[in-house]
Amino acid sequence: LKVFAVYLNSLAQAGDLGNAKKVYDMIKQQAQKPREAYIEIVKFDIFNQNFNEAALNLAEGLVAFPTSVELLLLKARLEIHEDRYSDLSK
Repeated sequence: LKVFAVYLNSLAQAGDLGNAKKVYDMIKQQAQKPREAYIEIVKFDIFNQNFNEAALNLAEGLVAFPTSVELLLLKARLEIHEDRYSDLSK
């Protein structure tokens, strides 16, 4: 799945959103995901301005990887976007 996470990132950056969505859906269906998969699906959600889905995927990722710096930075990014600065102190 790590390779698919990199592929998702590459497709999104190339603007191939149709294929990126297919890879995103395939990754999302997996029960256990590596840290890189959570990072890329959250980034894809943010890119598509699907902030509620990003928050749900991020919460799931932080349960599995609570010390991941990348996931914590994405959490901060979402909190700032939603103007929830007080939540950042938690």
